[in-house]
Amino acid sequence: MRWYTFRMSTAELETKIDNLANAMAAGFNELRQDINEVNQKMNEVDQKVDALRTEVIAIRFDDRRTVSRLERLELKTFGSIQE
Repeated sequence: MRWYTFRMSTAELETKIDNLANAMAAGFNELRQDINEVNQKMNEVDQKVDALRTEVIAIRFDDRRTVSRLERLELKTFGSIQE
């Protein structure tokens, strides 16, 4: 196998290295923006989950209170809790 090499001037080599470094920096900046967007969306989802948890707790409390009231009414009306 034969490898061909091409001579580059120092200026050309530095230009190519600078272009590569700029491209890598742009890629990392874009990646950082994407990660920030994902983090923002995750925070929004966390807030919605917290709100849902609060609602579920409130519903459970109301349900237990309703069951308790029904049991008291059944005891008062029928003398026992009806299944």
